[in-house]
Amino acid sequence: NSVFSGNSAGKLGGAVSVSYTFSGGISNSVFSNNNAGQEGGAVRVGGSFTGNIDNSEFSGNSAGIYGGAVAVIQEFLGNVSDSEFSDNSALYDGGALYLGTDFGAIANNSNINGSVFAGNSAGQDGGAVAVIQEFHGAVSDSLFLGNSAVRYGGARVFGMSSGGFNI
Repeated sequence: NSVFSGNSAGKLGGAVSVSYTFSGGISNSVFSNNNAGQEGGAVRVGGSFTGNIDNSEFSGNSAGIYGGAVAVIQEFLGNVSDSEFSDNSALYDGGALYLGTDFGAIANNSNINGSVFAGNSAGQDGGAVAVIQEFHGAVSDSLFLGNSAVRYGGARVFGMSSGGFNI
């Protein structure tokens, strides 16, 4: 139930930066026009993110390297639901979401449900979502519209394998 708008950081997390592991969630919040020089235009988590992102809006955020809206350097264990990611950008990977290792785990699937990814862009891979290692879970009832990447995955890109992926 918070609003983060127009914040900036020279390196990490334009609005919020967590150095290590984050356990909790982002709910009913708005992140708009935040900027980070390196990772996580709005939110950057240096370790694992355990929790959900729900009923939140990320718009117009940008990062100089990874995760225009959200960058999680290790795994994301949770769900993204009923949220909107629009017009976010990253110079390299993950215009909206960048996940440095896994999305979910073999014993704990993560899902993207009822969410909108529109107009996000990445200078290299994953215009909307970049998962560098494995994706364990499903994408359902979501809209990916007008996202772009220079190299791979205008909507999304998954790394080495997609262990247990459903659309």
